[in-house]
Amino acid sequence: TIMSILIAVTSLPDSNTFLASVVDISERSKLMDTLTKQKKELSDFVHLMGHDIRNSLSSIEGYSDLLNESEEQKEMILERINNQTEYLRKLLNRSIELAEAGQVVEKSEKVNLNELVETIGNVTVPENIKLIHDPLVAVKADEEKLSQIIKNLFENAVIHGKPTKIFVRSLLLDDNVALRIGNDGTRIDPENVKKAFESTFTTKEKESIHGLTIVKKLIDAHGWKIKLLDNQDEACFEILIPKEDITEL
Repeated sequence: TIMSILIAVTSLPDSNTFLASVVDISERSKLMDTLTKQKKELSDFVHLMGHDIRNSLSSIEGYSDLLNESEEQKEMILERINNQTEYLRKLLNRSIELAEAGQVVEKSEKVNLNELVETIGNVTVPENIKLIHDPLVAVKADEEKLSQIIKNLFENAVIHGKPTKIFVRSLLLDDNVALRIGNDGTRIDPENVKKAFESTFTTKEKESIHGLTIVKKLIDAHGWKIKLLDNQDEACFEILIPKEDITEL
């Protein structure tokens, strides 16, 4: 085991004796590493968000000027202004979600995944996309935050995948239950698999709403794990839920 230690040596007065003290600072070093990483993530996030806000405000300003010059295109211009303001609203809402996503969660609720998937699917998945799910387990979780996880993964599939169907599967492993949420649409490029949960990752220009970063933070807060499966046939995220958090199989 590698440890970080601090050694201090002091000579005693009027003596040839030295006093040495050794302090284990491993936890302090880990904390500093975590804070450094969080500082960089925050810096990257603020830079990206500022860039998106500036671009949207510039577009709104340009359309507003055009509105005074072109009466016949008024309806189209107003629609584009509305689209930009809606994008800014989403960006700010997701930013708040991202800030709150790392908070500690209380896994005090029994959540029926069958009901949760169907409820979120009804409001998130368009009618032209088929939602299919296996008989699913019930889990100990924070229902509101688990809803955010599933909602963000469904939205990611709809926005980026353009699928005809979204599926939710359940697979029993040795120490975990694997919850797989995927679709038959466009796959994320294999080069981007490792970047999928970074705050700056996006596969669509200006779609910087940080959904996958929120998912990762919420999964971590539950003590679970998530990964993007590099599948040739479909885009699929796998959530590993420890068996102690399963209440019904």
